[in-house]
Amino acid sequence: MNVELQEYRPVQALRPHVQRFWAGRFNAGGADCLSQRVVPSGFVEVIIHLTDLHCDLPVSAEWRQSPDYTLIGLQNEPYEVRFSSEVEVFAIRFKPAGFYSLFGVPLGEIVDTHEDLVAVLGAHFRAFAAHLRDEPTVAARLHTAERYLSRAAESRDVTYLNRAEELIRTSGGNLRVEDVADRLCISRRQLERAFKSKLGLSPKQYMRIARLNRAQRLLQEGRCQGLADVAYRAGYADQSHLNRDFRLLVGDSPSHYLAKQQYYAVNAPDIDPSPEDFPFRKASAA
Repeated sequence: MNVELQEYRPVQALRPHVQRFWAGRFNAGGADCLSQRVVPSGFVEVIIHLTDLHCDLPVSAEWRQSPDYTLIGLQNEPYEVRFSSEVEVFAIRFKPAGFYSLFGVPLGEIVDTHEDLVAVLGAHFRAFAAHLRDEPTVAARLHTAERYLSRAAESRDVTYLNRAEELIRTSGGNLRVEDVADRLCISRRQLERAFKSKLGLSPKQYMRIARLNRAQRLLQEGRCQGLADVAYRAGYADQSHLNRDFRLLVGDSPSHYLAKQQYYAVNAPDIDPSPEDFPFRKASAA
């Protein structure tokens, strides 16, 4: 597939907000057109293109080159991305509540789409992104990104929305909405309203994505005894429910996904966060 990816865990202060930094090189050499299907991950991606030619994304039934600095919102369905030439990127994978808390931008308007990052976050972020692009090494980009985001995080509390997101993620989507609300001492209605207005998805939608991501990891690890075992370990009622979510969120059956993994871009986390990664102070709903 000619794809090189390397992920980097953020410093402690950024872990409530950032899931990973990553660097990637796609279609090295640019001999053929590389196409991948991107599966919903429950994260927000900020993509800094380091080459003049970028990936192509579907826009209104046609393919268009993505902006220099691209914001990929939360996804409810898979989408295709194409690389007709060699493309190198540096990216920041935000937790949705973390993105909202750092920048104050509700995510409801960019669900299942992508945007020019400068149009969303303004000229100040463009200067930061341009600085990242000009850095000569991945290590320098990591240092610059962590310094910039850590300054922003200093003035932001970790709220119940951050904590709710982590509870769902660490459970693999296997909590009831009522259970999450009870653990945070808020009402179910307050939780649902905050998710929808700030993140653009309902808690149930986010749980479905988290459960799918756990099933994907189990398939990739190859330690389960068939799809029924995957469904059980991921928290599905049975294999038919696993198949349904794969059809909905991946666009293929689990068996086809397993056979063609190289054609999918999967950004599900492989390590559950430790409780100490997410200090929690209850805050009132905005």
